[in-house]
Amino acid sequence: MFSKSSIAFLAVIAAVGAHAAELQWYNARDCTGSSIIDQRNIGCNTCQTPGDEYYGVSVSGVSSGQEISFYNEKDCPSASLVGQHYGDECLVAGATALKSVYIAC
Repeated sequence: MFSKSSIAFLAVIAAVGAHAAELQWYNARDCTGSSIIDQRNIGCNTCQTPGDEYYGVSVSGVSSGQEISFYNEKDCPSASLVGQHYGDECLVAGATALKSVYIAC
């Protein structure tokens, strides 16, 4: 039999795996072709800031109920929010470049 701590550990691993997202960052204002940065296995409730300016961001591997927030400043400050969506999404920048993405649980 499994101990309680083993079962709890497996439950945490399953929960993290269920929310693993992928972000693809593009220099163009679309989400086609080759991405500049490809981030995989991103957990939820995290802010991703790849360190440059991008004009397209594709988010995949999330559920339709997960909120995805896009920002035009690094580190996801609330004042720089430029878009919110649920589930897999491609967001294209407007007047300002995209610099960070927050994936909620």
